[in-house]
Formats: sequence, structure tokens, C-alpha cells
Amino acid sequence: MMFDNMVKKYPLNISPEDVETMKGLISGRKERCKLGRTMLFLFEIVVFDFNGIDVDKSDYIARDCHAVGEKRNIAMTSPLDTHLTHSTRVIDGQICYDIKDANTVYELFSTCFSLHKNIYNHKTTRAIEYMVMDVLLIAQKHMRSAEYIDVLEKYPHLTDDSFHCINMTKPEDLAPARKIFDRIQTRDLYHRAHITPESIVHAAKNVNLEGVEQSLVADLTVDRVFIVDGCLWKA
Repeated sequence: MMFDNMVKKYPLNISPEDVETMKGLISGRKERCKLGRTMLFLFEIVVFDFNGIDVDKSDYIARDCHAVGEKRNIAMTSPLDTHLTHSTRVIDGQICYDIKDANTVYELFSTCFSLHKNIYNHKTTRAIEYMVMDVLLIAQKHMRSAEYIDVLEKYPHLTDDSFHCINMTKPEDLAPARKIFDRIQTRDLYHRAHITPESIVHAAKNVNLEGVEQSLVADLTVDRVFIVDGCLWKA
């Protein structure tokens, strides 16, 4: 969508066929263009779902390692100048790696796993995510940010500055949003409360659930409760 808008807005002198080729290379979908029938390996560079070794992964790993102060794998994940990149060869139309680089590939996925486990899904990260969601929901009728996701002229302006703008507002109905923002700044974060099938059954039988048939509640037992996450977040 953003690429189409860029081609339409600026005099780039790109043919429609080249546009589809570039979109195919970006998305990794070789069926989008003619080039996908002759040079398959080109569609394994930016995004390659088959093994996950691509520029997209190496780029965000390098970015996030730098952001959180994890330095050990920055050089390895640089997408343009690494031993892994220079040792690759195209064999039978597919990008292949030397066996001596097996440990480098292992380190790539090990770092990815570490980021997901220790950073992206850390309890503090998740708590702040839920708080940011609440801020945006409260401020929606003023900022209308959800409406701008598909408006290409406005979407690039949906940055972290939005939170500073909210924090500087005066309307009283945005006071809860400002309070949450202040809690983030002072590390007064949401707490995680663990839930169990037993606690769900107990709550269901002791709380008046509007719109729920009492016969269903009466038949509810622990073995009929399936928990996906295992916890909930509370303010």
C-alpha cells in the first residue's frame, strides 16, 4: 500500500511490471511476477518463510539488539557485510549456505529466540503494551489514530510523538490517559494476575453474568475450562 502510494505520488518512472516485481521481492511471493518463474532465489532474500533466514530477520535482530544494549550479535546480523552473506551460493535456483556457517545460523535463531523470550514477551514489556493500548483507546475520539492507519498521508505521522501530545493535552476526559502515561514514566505498571480453571469456575458460579444462561453456568466444571494465556493484566 505504501509502495503503491509512493509510485503514484512521485515521478519514479517505473513500469507496472517493475512495480509488481519489486512488490514480489519485498513480500517474497514469486507468483506475483514473471521473474518468479526464472530466478526463484531472488525471492529468498528479503522475506523467506521456508527457513526464516532473510534480510527482514537480520535487520530487526540487529536493530533490537542495539536498542536493548545487546552487542554480541550486532555484527553477525548486519545484512550487507557478514561472512554468512558472502559465503552463500545459489545452487539449483536456491540460496545455500556453507556447512561451516552452521553455528552462525544457529546463533541467528538463538538470538531471535532470546529476544522473543526475554524482551518482546517480558512481563514488563507486556504490561506497558496493555497500558499503551488503554491510552490509545481513551484518546481515540480526540486523535482518531485508528482511522489514519489506512490514510497514507497521515499514517507516517503516527509515531511515539502521539504520546507526548496526549501528555500535553488539557481536556478533562483525557485525564485517565495522562494518568496512565505518568504511571508508565514512574514504573507503576499493570500487574499480572494468574488465573486457573478453578478460579474461573468459582467466579462464574458466584458472579451474576449478564446474558449467560444459568444452566450453562450450573454445568460448568474445571475439566471444561481451557486457558490459552494463563494470566490476565489488571490496573
